[in-house]
Amino acid sequence: MKINKKELKVIIHKYNSICNRLLRSDTDDYIANLKKFIAHIDSTEIISDYVKSCGESELNMESEFQQVFQSGGECVFSTGEEESEEVRNVYATLKYLCENNDEIPYGLYFAYRNGNEKYQDILKDFNSRFTMVLITHIENYLTEVGIRMGLDENVVWNINGNQVNISNDNSTINATQINNGINADELKSLLSAMRESLDSNLPEEDR
Repeated sequence: MKINKKELKVIIHKYNSICNRLLRSDTDDYIANLKKFIAHIDSTEIISDYVKSCGESELNMESEFQQVFQSGGECVFSTGEEESEEVRNVYATLKYLCENNDEIPYGLYFAYRNGNEKYQDILKDFNSRFTMVLITHIENYLTEVGIRMGLDENVVWNINGNQVNISNDNSTINATQINNGINADELKSLLSAMRESLDSNLPEEDR
């Protein structure tokens, strides 16, 4: 997909916002917010493509949930070993959870409880141990895309009269202005030639 830096910044901002909302959810609205989180992943092309690239989960979700909920805390949801396996398994589990429940099943509380914790604390543990696996992998992927696009570069424009210098990050410019006495007509001619030589296939931002 084609995307520019500004669009990527918006995507990252929206993703962070919906993740924060999910992680701060009360037990009463967690499933509703989980549905919005999954819908956001499915409807955001760059994120959806990444998740799909990790493949389909091979877990039998009905059997997986039955095993976890009936284990009395002896068993938790499977994640996997490699990044792609973790992404597809956690995504599939969370999607199954919200598609088949309107509220948090009690079996989840029993699977992730640690002592006599309150339900809200158990939900926090579940998010920390399971949901965050998917959130972090997607976050890392978007960050990597941003780095490759130069999203983290600190570009400084130094303008001094007729001279314009550009420095990236913490670099220092030592520039000397040389006046070649070019007139307006020559400058227009040079600019026109430069425009014509631009590759029409370049993204608009690069042009």
